[in-house]
Amino acid sequence: GGSGGGSSDSVATQYERYSMDLYGLSIGAWLGDTIVRDMGNGGLSSSANSKGFGSPQSRPKKKKKSNGPDFGSGFAEWSLGVQKVSMVFKWDFEESVRQVLHFGRSIGSSTGPMPTSSMGTVNDELMSRRLPKEERMTYIDYDMSRYAGFIVGEKYIKCPRYLSFAQAESFPFCTEVSVFLREKKSENDLIIELGDEDELPDAFCTRMSRLYDKDGNFSQGSTSFFMLKPIGGGDGNE
Repeated sequence: GGSGGGSSDSVATQYERYSMDLYGLSIGAWLGDTIVRDMGNGGLSSSANSKGFGSPQSRPKKKKKSNGPDFGSGFAEWSLGVQKVSMVFKWDFEESVRQVLHFGRSIGSSTGPMPTSSMGTVNDELMSRRLPKEERMTYIDYDMSRYAGFIVGEKYIKCPRYLSFAQAESFPFCTEVSVFLREKKSENDLIIELGDEDELPDAFCTRMSRLYDKDGNFSQGSTSFFMLKPIGGGDGNE
């Protein structure tokens, strides 16, 4: 791609995807905001909404009586919110890693019940530094095999390892996909950076998560935007 030729400071910042690894994830705290989209019943109803997996089941439509305009069946069900969130990966540089989420103040809907602390075991066979960063994959076995995590190039994915809808052992569950970004580099910046593979640039993350109830019904979705605050890099208090 060609470089933007504008010399003005008002040129919008451009971002590019950035390959991530466990070292980069755990070098500081990811601080940001999440936009929550909740089904109007608070995300905990067992009524049949759209299914997260498999084909949608036919569902009775409730007609809301309202004097306002009808915007269609989908929009009236959502309630929105914005909430402060931080995400930290605590890695012992060997086999153990913990993902910790902390949700702060919210305006409107807040994040529903989801695991805020997940303990995992790293499969380090897949972390060979002989491979380019974008070709490495790290697998994390979370919460005694309830969840599986993957770091592949610029993406982090976490999802249930298996699903069971048997009445006796069903649980609510969540999925998440994160993509890591950095400011687009000029050629001069890239030359300076070549020698320091472990030197992290300003890193950003967009994260999409979805919550499902114990019947597999979708109850809440959220989109989060983070910036990495490295440990010891300024005061990260917000």
